[in-house]
Amino acid sequence: MPTLEISSPGLWQTRLVYRRAGEDRLAIAVMAGFSLREIGLLEPQEALEAALEALGEHGGPALDAGLPKMEGEFLMAGAAFAPGGVPAEIADVSLSVGSLRRDFLVLGAREAKEPVPGPPRKFIRQPLSWKATLYDQAANPEGIKAGETFLEGFGLLAGPLVQEAVFDAAGRTLAAPMGAGAPASPLPLPPTPERIASGGGTFGGAWRTLDSPGYPADYDLSLLNSAQKGQRLTGAYFKGDERVVCVRVHPVEARLESALPGARLRLLIGRSGPEAETSWSEAQSGLDTVWLFPERAAGILIW
Repeated sequence: MPTLEISSPGLWQTRLVYRRAGEDRLAIAVMAGFSLREIGLLEPQEALEAALEALGEHGGPALDAGLPKMEGEFLMAGAAFAPGGVPAEIADVSLSVGSLRRDFLVLGAREAKEPVPGPPRKFIRQPLSWKATLYDQAANPEGIKAGETFLEGFGLLAGPLVQEAVFDAAGRTLAAPMGAGAPASPLPLPPTPERIASGGGTFGGAWRTLDSPGYPADYDLSLLNSAQKGQRLTGAYFKGDERVVCVRVHPVEARLESALPGARLRLLIGRSGPEAETSWSEAQSGLDTVWLFPERAAGILIW
């Protein structure tokens, strides 16, 4: 496995100074682009252009909060595509990074009519956004309410356009009943007031003295992980060489298959005084985020 120094070509970084338990701390997020077609790194400009294009379509969620996450996760910004570029009423989408896998069922819009919904409208491209999946007052207030959400130029929707895939005993994909199930998207979870408040934390005098403007010492930092559970490791980070497979999320290629580039990051810190020689030590780092932007066959790694 090749070793990358923080100053290696092709890497870029962000730095964030924050307070925790009365101490000033420095968080450094190091990023690198990689290809979804072949194993290898991409130039930063190519990876960032892919990220800006994909994230911009979905309202601009941040690449990273700048603080270390409790466990590894993968995120994806993009869309589902009808097989072969032929307009279709339904498409299966699959995303996997190592042992993690998400499957989505994408459906053509159906108009809410009585006594039964209208026929599905065929599509070529459908964004995998929170707006296209099921409404939930606390978790996804921008989602689709069956029979209430209006699609411009179409009418009232009978149900969500994107949902978690459910399989029968033979491995065939099933569609959930209209309005059933839970919101599903590979994007970061929406920062709803309920989600933010669930982290707890005491914003009192001790916080103002010891931690402000950062999080209180008793805040649940697991909320820095923003993917749904199926895209998160349990108490671990990525090794950096996991296999990556994306199905029906590219306008031409039905399947993108590659692997993370197998790079290990070394973060070296030098400490020196006015007259002392610099002493070097290695800071702990972990690959906690893998972003996928399959329409541009690109991704970004974040340590």
